[in-house]
Amino acid sequence: METSLIGKAVGFGPKECRFEPCVSNKLQYDPYAYLINHINISLSRKNLRTTVEYSKKILQLLQILQTTGLIKNYVIFGRKRRYLRFSILYYKNRSFFTGVRLISTIAKQFYISLYALRKLYMISSSTVYILNTSQGIITHQDALRLGIGGTLLCALS
Repeated sequence: METSLIGKAVGFGPKECRFEPCVSNKLQYDPYAYLINHINISLSRKNLRTTVEYSKKILQLLQILQTTGLIKNYVIFGRKRRYLRFSILYYKNRSFFTGVRLISTIAKQFYISLYALRKLYMISSSTVYILNTSQGIITHQDALRLGIGGTLLCALS
């Protein structure tokens, strides 16, 4: 008398059948792409305020975007889960920047040397590039001043 595999699996505990969760429930995403997508959606819809989940990387990028003039202000709130609410700077119902273009993702990262950064600045001087360097997240003007290259995160145009 034979029993099926399903019948045998029901008789065992969860550890013998590998029913316990082996993967975490936390989704893996690129925090920079997450924030840039929310900014682009806010720019297209002309939202006054946008709320995103809090992380240290998102906060660092948001602080740089505030110094460049894209973000007016931001607030951190929440107890169990922390969130960031930010406002985009509008002047006469228009933003200074038309959009934020994502350059590097988790799958493909674009590293730029100091020489290439100088050439890129000469070609498009009105665009602001944001880099992830050994000094942290900085704009391309700061990277040129410090004399370092890094990973190109995004471009404000």
